[in-house]
Amino acid sequence: MRQSRGFTLIELLVGIAIIAILAAILFPVFARAREKARQTSCLSNVKQLGLTLMMYVSDYDEMFPAAYDYASTPTSSRFWYVQAQPYVKNMQIFDCPSVKVDTNPEYGVNSAVCLLPSSGDHSARLGLAAINKPANVILVGDARTYYFDWGHLVNPYIHCYVPSTACGRDAADYDFRGHAARIADWESRHMQGLNLGYCDGHAKFATGQSLMGHPEYWDPYAN
Repeated sequence: MRQSRGFTLIELLVGIAIIAILAAILFPVFARAREKARQTSCLSNVKQLGLTLMMYVSDYDEMFPAAYDYASTPTSSRFWYVQAQPYVKNMQIFDCPSVKVDTNPEYGVNSAVCLLPSSGDHSARLGLAAINKPANVILVGDARTYYFDWGHLVNPYIHCYVPSTACGRDAADYDFRGHAARIADWESRHMQGLNLGYCDGHAKFATGQSLMGHPEYWDPYAN
């Protein structure tokens, strides 16, 4: 009669070690797959927001909405995303699935296109015809708040706007990682990149590194 044989301690430890190694390999893969799915969902949101703004432009004599319109009343209706709401059926498109702490909204517009007029100027608007290369200029995308200033330098306390040379710098020095730029934390939100919608209605994912030093992506007058 044969006796059943159990596992030795060494065999058990080896089995546990193999399982731990496999888990260490697979868990990051699963995490990246989940983030990729969230990134794809976010890109769909940005695409819809871009088309929403283009519908607004079509209805308002090809003029973009202000990021914050001082002329609108009540105060809560002054933000661009409130002005865009009549064109939106699903309010969830304002929520990026990769944002861990809920904010409103989680996307912002390019303040060089959707202008930020001063409190005394209620009529400032930029028209679609003023944009030299709509397919190159960013309109909306992942942001920390309702707008982003791509013209700020890395130093958040220096307000030198593209294409100004008042700071004695060239295009290669422009960056958007400073706090004042208000762009999303691209190093953590979407695996080193951002979802962006452009002034011609298309949207795509771009790595943060590929955007730095290129003012033509946010300057509507760039040739």
